[in-house]
Amino acid sequence: MPRGGRLPDGAEGPVREPSGPAHDVLRSALWLEPGTIVVDVRDAVVCLSGAVDNHSLIDIVVRLCRAVDGVESVTHTLTFDFDDSRIRPGPAHFARRSPGR
Repeated sequence: MPRGGRLPDGAEGPVREPSGPAHDVLRSALWLEPGTIVVDVRDAVVCLSGAVDNHSLIDIVVRLCRAVDGVESVTHTLTFDFDDSRIRPGPAHFARRSPGR
């Protein structure tokens, strides 16, 4: 994929991109190591494979790739190491200080 942020017109066969707009977005937004997610592109369709740490990251990765200019759809076979989908956020805990400390 060219670095200009657009997918190649009429790409033939999958393009496995070691760098490009989708990888740049994933690395800069999520700090993912190279090779964590494989991005294949064919006719403006992005197919993601690989593994992420948390289940919640899958939706974030897919949405970030959809936001790349020229992407028509995104499919994935991403897996995760930890299922954080059932964790509910609790109240924030801050150390309370008494006045004057």
